[in-house]
Amino acid sequence: MKPQLIILGAGAPREEGRPFGLQKVTLRGRVLDWQLDAFSALAPEVCFVGGYDIHAVMQQFPRLTYHFNADWQETGPVASLALALESLDDLAEGRRDLYIAYADILLRPALVRALFDSNADACAVAVDDLRRDPALAGHPTETLTLDGCDYEFVGLARVPASFVPAFRKAVLQGAAALRCAHLSRLLAEGAVPLRGVAAQDLWAHAEHGRSVAHFVLGSKAATLARLQHRLERSRILPLAYFTRQQWQTERGEVLERLTRELPQQRALIVRSSATDEDGFQRANAGRYHSELDVGPAVATLGPAIDRVFASYDGHDESDEVLVQPQLDGVKASGVIFTRTLETGAPWRVIHYSHGSDTTEITAGASRGGVKLVVSRFADAQALARLPALGRRLIEAVDEIEQRVCHDALDIEFALDANDQLVTLQVRPLFVSDAHQDRDRDAEVADCLRGLTRVLNDLAPPPAGQVGRETVWSVMADWNPAEIVGVTPGPLALDLYRYLVTDGVWAEQRYQAGYRDLRGWPLMRSFCGQPFVDVRASLNSFLPAGLPEALAARLVDHAIDRLRSDRALHDKIEFELLPTCFDFGFADWHAHYTQNGITDVSEMIQLQDGLRCITRGILAQAEDQLIAARALEARCVDLERVTLPFPDWLRRTLVVCSREGTLVFAHLARAGFVAAALLRSAVRAGLLTEERRAALMESLPGLGLMLTDAAAAVREGRMTRTSFIGRFGHLRPGTYDINTPAYRDRPEAYLDPIIATAHPRAATLFEWTGYERTALDSALAVLKLGVDAEGLLRFVRVAVEGREYSKFVFTRLLSVALDNFAAQGRAAGISADRLTCMPLDFWLTQSVLAWGEEGARAELAERTERRHRGHALTGRILLPPVLAHADEVYAFAVPQSEPNFITQRRARAPLRVIAPGAAVSREAVAGCVVAISNADPGFDFLFALDIRGLVTAFGGPNSHMAIRASEFAIPAVIGIGEQAFTQLRDGAIIELDGQQRLWRQENWKCVP
Repeated sequence: MKPQLIILGAGAPREEGRPFGLQKVTLRGRVLDWQLDAFSALAPEVCFVGGYDIHAVMQQFPRLTYHFNADWQETGPVASLALALESLDDLAEGRRDLYIAYADILLRPALVRALFDSNADACAVAVDDLRRDPALAGHPTETLTLDGCDYEFVGLARVPASFVPAFRKAVLQGAAALRCAHLSRLLAEGAVPLRGVAAQDLWAHAEHGRSVAHFVLGSKAATLARLQHRLERSRILPLAYFTRQQWQTERGEVLERLTRELPQQRALIVRSSATDEDGFQRANAGRYHSELDVGPAVATLGPAIDRVFASYDGHDESDEVLVQPQLDGVKASGVIFTRTLETGAPWRVIHYSHGSDTTEITAGASRGGVKLVVSRFADAQALARLPALGRRLIEAVDEIEQRVCHDALDIEFALDANDQLVTLQVRPLFVSDAHQDRDRDAEVADCLRGLTRVLNDLAPPPAGQVGRETVWSVMADWNPAEIVGVTPGPLALDLYRYLVTDGVWAEQRYQAGYRDLRGWPLMRSFCGQPFVDVRASLNSFLPAGLPEALAARLVDHAIDRLRSDRALHDKIEFELLPTCFDFGFADWHAHYTQNGITDVSEMIQLQDGLRCITRGILAQAEDQLIAARALEARCVDLERVTLPFPDWLRRTLVVCSREGTLVFAHLARAGFVAAALLRSAVRAGLLTEERRAALMESLPGLGLMLTDAAAAVREGRMTRTSFIGRFGHLRPGTYDINTPAYRDRPEAYLDPIIATAHPRAATLFEWTGYERTALDSALAVLKLGVDAEGLLRFVRVAVEGREYSKFVFTRLLSVALDNFAAQGRAAGISADRLTCMPLDFWLTQSVLAWGEEGARAELAERTERRHRGHALTGRILLPPVLAHADEVYAFAVPQSEPNFITQRRARAPLRVIAPGAAVSREAVAGCVVAISNADPGFDFLFALDIRGLVTAFGGPNSHMAIRASEFAIPAVIGIGEQAFTQLRDGAIIELDGQQRLWRQENWKCVP
């Protein structure tokens, strides 16, 4: 008779998603596909006991028999088993075997065969060495004791026919007492005798990424050997490998085999292939020693092998060493991650450099490498935008994935002297256990398809704008990447839109005399990520009244330049378009006329328009500063919640935008004009760079204001309470509800400033006689309505006003965030969902519209929907500059774009470690550490209780990126040399991997 197979799959996955049996954790198929294939030789009758989303399982596997455990949320596997056994009356006759399997395990047919072949005098249970894989130490384990030894029960058992009646009776009688128990507990009760069947390497936890990878791939050496002679798009060098046991007992035979199988005319490389390497047990890629340039003679080869084995932790006899010819004449080399490291999202991340150093990328030492990001859904048109080598690599990766039936891989490659691709290593890529289901990739595909449609729809110019096409940027104009992050919380994005990018941005420019773009948003959300419409930004910087034809040529020229040089996207006002009239306008005149963009008469029109705008900005700056001070005087009254929350919020945000961010926008534009005038004065020889810097250092900013107040507290001239009242609204993430304000954690934010603050004497900057004369003369030519002294007053007002007005409007924003949080908690929104609350819900009379209970339900439903969308945002990789719709599928990353590792957050003191400097635990514990390169030599840092890591150079495939992901420490890899030089030891730094932003606080105690 056919055996009976009962699959227990009632429980829910740890993260939101599909039932375990439907999850596709390998390219070969779903978990249930693996299980049914493993049992196919026995042709059993299959019964599936489900609970969580059982209808989805029934829809995809309609031929199975099903039982529904209605109490799946409160019961365990034994209760589900009892439910099935109760309906299978014929099992009481003891005429057929019973197999039981958990729905979350992958099986090989060999394991099922081993259970079938075991003697029928006991129940066969599949077991593995307890905690064979330390990487799974944090995961639940079922333990069975057999013959006095503890083993891990893997979730698979065979009850021979003769024992089935007694086993069935024991289950049904004990189900009530064991309703929450696992199968191992039932088996340990002793109703039937047990015999262990070794399951090592024949099974995997479907929910554990490393377990799945080990199950599919095997060791580094074994994987390369399996691929050898099976690849057409790349090649594997000749290889030989052996275990520690073979080396210790058959040393001579091994050396003879190496001499026979490997070419003797070339140097060899002796490489590590330890059992705990390559992501199976720890992310130990590159951890152990390898020997380069080893001669093929026995006298040199043997000691080299000894040194590699000696570098391993422990003395596992199954550890391996791999020997290959050393590759010479390398033209390029690099690393490919076939999924993203943190979330397992469906993107290939390729990082390579040209040259002969094959360790440059993994060591994070490359300063000129190429980084490509390619969606798994990229078509031929999108791939055509990649370099030729990038396209070849995608073809090679496709082939390797198909050969190994796994798509979470870390592949090292090289391009040899004959332009042949050489696959050097294929390792499993550690992907978070919460992101194992490949079927969830469809959500990413849908998002990208929708985005391409949106981009194509937005390409033609709207009414009131000029320019053939647009470009989208995360850092242009109001720079959302800096202010709210690349993947901000939805509420932060709502607030930034409401307060700035939906209306205020255009209103300010209209009032200043620029082209009227009111009614058009500056920023759009693409898959939850903020992008600035560069065409709209450029239009908004054109003087009102400029002829349409001239305006169109200026915008098109700027867009064309940005398309050819993406690094200019955060330099619109400096490199793409003149936005004020300064001492360097002659350079723009020459550029436009020499390139045939304008004629002389048109340049006069542009000059006159910008002169009028600049005069107005200079004249109105003091009035804007007065308006900012008036708002601060009203803040105490505005902060009181004396109305129903929606009414209070609406009033507060209206005031914040009309009197806060609008004033800030005027003063920020004034600050830019001040900077442009000073920089152009330096280029024109009116001022030295040193004097410009001295002027800027003399200006009172928020940092000095904060420091002086802290010093007053320290000296007893101001109370700590007053200090917190003045500065406590500040928060590192201005729009982030999850970032505590200073007043919430004064001991962390403010007390350290008080403890070290000293008042700094004000520095009075005055022009020298030469400077005053030169500036007076040049300003008279510009006809801006000010002389040198007027310019100095304007610079002081603009710089101080920009900082001060932001300080004021963020006070209202901060209290709004606090009240948002309180209202959300009162409505039952959990802390991790607050950032996903919809702003428009609170701006309407939701309670009146829905009733109190209805409003709570509506808020919860919309918040949860936005939370799911925000989770998807973290799996979408988009370029910082989007110039073509195809680039949502494949793009090259600018070299200065940092790589965020993990989605965690840290805020801590910064310790900058100089090359070669000694590092102690006392010096770095509790700190974010900054090092120049993502070098594996700094592995020890992770044992020193650091809170995060920043590197100047390196990529997502570097060793330190892998380490940071393994230890769940936030890291920003490759911020660039320029940004790295601005890091200051002892400053406070924040890393936020989820929102993909990092910031060094721009105020600290002045010594």
